[in-house]
Parts: sequence; structure tokens; C-alpha cells
Amino acid sequence: MKITNDEVIKTGEQELIDSINGELDWEVMEDIFKKKHQLEIGEEVEYRNGDLVVYDNQVAYQLEFDVKVKLSILVDRDGNYLSFTNDSEYTEQSKTVKK
Repeated sequence: MKITNDEVIKTGEQELIDSINGELDWEVMEDIFKKKHQLEIGEEVEYRNGDLVVYDNQVAYQLEFDVKVKLSILVDRDGNYLSFTNDSEYTEQSKTVKK
């Protein structure tokens, strides 16, 4: 037995998610991402989707984004993989090499 319009609920949920998205602290988000993945979030961040979910037995809001990250791959002169690094790691570890 329906007691309210489902569009009212869906619209209200979307407005709530949009409000949360609009108030995210991107400096904190970048710090968390860097600590977890050792990568910088690029300038191009695009919001994709948001939803209400259950996480650890509580209501949570899942926000999905597309981000562009810069990734450097180090390969030696024999073509062997050395590592993945970000620019700051490479700068700290590298020395100028003559060809």
C-alpha cells in the first residue's frame, strides 16, 4: 500500500547527496587518496553518481568520481620494470644520467 509519491523520496535523496558532494573538503580528500594510493589526484575530477548504501550496519552515502592521476613507470635500459612512482618520489631518488 503506497502512502507517498516515490518521486518525492528520490528527489529528496538526490538533493541530499548533491549537498554532501558540494561540501566535500578536497584538500582532505587528496590527503586521504595520497596516503592510501601514494598518488596525486589530478585537476580533472568528475562526479559520476551517488547513492545511499549500508556500510558496517549503518546508513552511508557512496559518491563515485572519475579522477585522472599521474603515473610514472620506471624501466631500465634492458626493458625491465623497476617501479611505479609519482613525480615527487622519482625526483628524490633520481640522478642525472648521461646518454
